[in-house]
Amino acid sequence: GSGVQELPPESRLLLKEGSLTKRATTGKNSWKVRHIQIWTSHVAYMKKPGETGDDLGRVALDSSSTFSSHALGEVTTGGAAKRDFLFTVNGANGATLMLQATSEAEKLEWLESLNLACSYWRRIKLIGYAP
Repeated sequence: GSGVQELPPESRLLLKEGSLTKRATTGKNSWKVRHIQIWTSHVAYMKKPGETGDDLGRVALDSSSTFSSHALGEVTTGGAAKRDFLFTVNGANGATLMLQATSEAEKLEWLESLNLACSYWRRIKLIGYAP
């Protein structure tokens, strides 16, 4: 063999999905409601549910991926946060997504799912699979 192990099937699990407000990756002041899916392998966004395979974009997750929660007024890479319930996903290859939930409780649910995905990749790296 090539020495590269196939990733186990749980590397492609859907952990959470729903609507969040997403900051545009270009023209940073543009915010739109998008359907977001957190998979163990990536975070995908689309205009509405059921558009699988027709993602507007995705951010790959790996063992170096992180996420952070932002308080109103906190200074982020995009300037001071002018919205409540913000969080950022820092994916593989420097890709980032800034997302807004509708409440603190909802934000915590999304962060919990991101934590599952990111800690999954750290465990996988420890046992020798390795993106």
